[in-house]
Amino acid sequence: MDAMTREDASHTARRRRLSSAWRAVGAWPLRRKASALLLVCGVLPPLVVTALLLQRERTMVRAANVALLQARVDEVGHTLEAIHHGYVLAAARAARDPEIVRFCAAAREERARALRSLDERLEVLRVDDPSVRGLGVIDRGGTILAATEPQLVGANVAYREYFQRALAGADAIPDVYLSVPATGRVPTVAYAAPVRTREGAVVGVYVLYLRAQMLWDVMRTLNGTAGKGSFCALFDRHGFRIGHSVNEKLVFHPSTPVAEDVARRMLSERRFQERTAELLAAVVPFPLHEIQQRERQIFRRLSPTNSLWNLAVARHFPALGWTLVAHVPEHEVEVRVSSLLPHVVPAGLFGLALALAGGALFMRKVVRPIRDLAGAAAALERGDFPVERGERGAPAAEDELGGLAQAFRSMARTLADRDHSLRARNRDLEQVLDNVGQGFLAMDAAGAMSQERSAVLREWFGEARPDEPVWTYLGREDDGFAGRMSRAWRSLFDDARPLELGLAQLPARLQRGERTYDLAYRLVEAGAVERVILVISDVTTALAKEQSERKMQAELQQAQKMEAVGLLASGIAHDFNNLLVTVLSCSDFLLAELPEGDPRRSDAVEIHEAGQRAARLVAQLLAFGRKSLGAPVRTDLNAVVRGIEKLVRRAIPESVEVSLALAPEPWPLRIDPGQLEQVILNLVVNARDAMPGGGRLLVETSNEVSAAEGRAGEPLSRSVVLRVSDTGCGIAPEVLSKIFVPFFTTKERGKGTGLGLSTVFGIVQQAKGTIAVASEPGKGATFTIQLPACDGEARDAAPAAPSRAVDGAGAVVLLVEDEPGVRRVASRLLSRRGFRVIEACDASEALLRFEDAHVDLVLTDVVMPGMSGPELAARLQRVRPRLPVVFMSGYSDRQGVWDDGTVVLSKPFTEATLLAKLDEALIRRERHPGSAIPPSAEPGGAPLGA
Repeated sequence: MDAMTREDASHTARRRRLSSAWRAVGAWPLRRKASALLLVCGVLPPLVVTALLLQRERTMVRAANVALLQARVDEVGHTLEAIHHGYVLAAARAARDPEIVRFCAAAREERARALRSLDERLEVLRVDDPSVRGLGVIDRGGTILAATEPQLVGANVAYREYFQRALAGADAIPDVYLSVPATGRVPTVAYAAPVRTREGAVVGVYVLYLRAQMLWDVMRTLNGTAGKGSFCALFDRHGFRIGHSVNEKLVFHPSTPVAEDVARRMLSERRFQERTAELLAAVVPFPLHEIQQRERQIFRRLSPTNSLWNLAVARHFPALGWTLVAHVPEHEVEVRVSSLLPHVVPAGLFGLALALAGGALFMRKVVRPIRDLAGAAAALERGDFPVERGERGAPAAEDELGGLAQAFRSMARTLADRDHSLRARNRDLEQVLDNVGQGFLAMDAAGAMSQERSAVLREWFGEARPDEPVWTYLGREDDGFAGRMSRAWRSLFDDARPLELGLAQLPARLQRGERTYDLAYRLVEAGAVERVILVISDVTTALAKEQSERKMQAELQQAQKMEAVGLLASGIAHDFNNLLVTVLSCSDFLLAELPEGDPRRSDAVEIHEAGQRAARLVAQLLAFGRKSLGAPVRTDLNAVVRGIEKLVRRAIPESVEVSLALAPEPWPLRIDPGQLEQVILNLVVNARDAMPGGGRLLVETSNEVSAAEGRAGEPLSRSVVLRVSDTGCGIAPEVLSKIFVPFFTTKERGKGTGLGLSTVFGIVQQAKGTIAVASEPGKGATFTIQLPACDGEARDAAPAAPSRAVDGAGAVVLLVEDEPGVRRVASRLLSRRGFRVIEACDASEALLRFEDAHVDLVLTDVVMPGMSGPELAARLQRVRPRLPVVFMSGYSDRQGVWDDGTVVLSKPFTEATLLAKLDEALIRRERHPGSAIPPSAEPGGAPLGA
């Protein structure tokens, strides 16, 4: 009871204090009340605006970071899917390999005889992919018959799920497991495909073992790229973690307890070897099932990886059964308030300053006059109010409200003051409209324009005539525009027609000479459309920029397409070179053995000539792909042009006038003179074919100097220009973008291979030059080639040493070549000349053979499985520094890879070129006892391609 009494007394005392304070505020004079009110109104709005801006900035930053996380998950996910589909296709393609099919379908005795050939085939299929752990062929009983990992041969994998699914013809599901101890317990993904006969019977299984480390490397690309501290984890269809970008200790731990049937199967197939039982029991909880149902949605969870609250997003791959979950710490996504203050505080302070300035103005313009009027009322009561004040501001009553009544009697004067203020504001608005860069017009229903308009309109369209409607004013040079706008204007103000239809019919763009303008319409409505505001923008510059960007994008796409075609062409040409070695050499063997008059000799001649034509075609493909082996020397462009002038004039009919305009002293070039001659001849022949009825052909050379990349302060770039012009039929625009594509031609069938201009393109690119074409139908074409100049004076290549008869005389040649056909042909050619040949299929075998014999010369391929040719030569020459070495190569990926002491034999080769290169190597050893190994074979050198 006493407590309730004390509570009631306390409540009553608080009410009395509040009432007393309110009465005290009510007793304040008007000036103090206005000051307090203005202080509240001046501070509170900026604070509210600042808080809203802070919240808006935080929301935008969070949304941007979340979008980045989703984009990175999609990117990594697409990469994993592409890798999976690529290896699935690779396994399926290899399973259809005829040699593998024959091996699996053969009897046990035939398999034993073909096992070595199959091993070589598997090594070829494996290529140089470090992510592929190995390849294998399994019979229907699950026994591994052949494998690139010898320790697996004979093992039985019938218990493996991938084998069972492949044998049944089902799609491969990529489960990650640990390989057997004999192969190092490597995390592996097996891609298996059934080996079928032509009748469709499954006779075996082909399997590709992929290192799971490659998947983890792809996942690590997400680390830190979706926000500081971001990472990702990958789960399989059973909930096991099969990849983690930052914490590999969690890999192979299940996220939920494993079902009994799945656990039994994993234990039986020892999925994780001796750790299988341990890992099945070591569950690290993670709500994977819940996350899979919320794919691509953002969720929040506490991660054991960083012990922080994270934002996460998941992406599920139904074909793989995998789920990728990416995390980013929440505190990295949320923007800190301190980082936003510099952006919003200035706006808040500016608003506060405006509010205070407005408050001061309010005090001066409102409170002071009220006090003056109250004072005037008091003076009137006292009877001492002057006549002038009484006439101007005497109130009608004895309080402040009476003073306000007196203020109303001075409304006319107040209105005049406000009119003056409005006029000033109108002048300010006109200044803004004149300097905003856009034109503004206001029109009524009849199209009449108001006098208030932007000054820029007079600059664009001239002065408007009195009572001239807007469509006539804008369409003085375009009657069609004026008619369209006039008809649409009438429909806009027709109440019987929808307003949206009238707006859609109004023209949105106007062309005046070289300038382009966009038109935007704003309606002023008060129940119905009363006026229309027209906003006119000059978009000429923006359209020109957009067109330029589209052109640059098209040029970039064309360059990328040419690069891709070049890579394809050079890859095909390289494989053909190895085949052509066998074709040309075997045809030479036949020609040497068949006497004159033998009816089979003509067939051998046809084979040899076809092989030579194929070799020339391959050389053109390599030139296009910038992979040809040339001999770049300092070359005088004028000397090359004069050297082939007679040949050019013989190739051109008399109806075509040939003219030369050569620079007096062109700078030297570093290029293969033969390739340069080929460029000129191809362009000349192309020009000849474009002028069947005659014309004029002009070949020009000149020097040009320009700043590097057009930047001031950079050293000047010197180049030599070759320009070939004709007055022929020209090139159509739709054909111009395809002229450098291999095998593209507009000539009749049988009159061109389509490799002329593509060869020119490849040679120019290989010489680090550029080529451009300018042509219009009926106006001829001009090909302009710019090649970088080199320092010094041009000089001819050193004459080749005279060839001499080469007799092996029992000399020992170590022949290292991974292609069996090339190896057999080269061995036969050398044996015929008296050499004793030791064959090796790779570098490892070559090192063993080198230890068992005294080798006089090494003939090796450049690129082989495992150790490359230059690396092999470097190791051999560390034992015997003066050991001669000849390299065989289909092409060279880089200019300047070979030094002056290196002997390179280009594929395809003949017996004469082979013996000449061997003789050259022996002569170099006698004259130059130094090493003949290219710089890239030394430690730290770049890898070579062949």
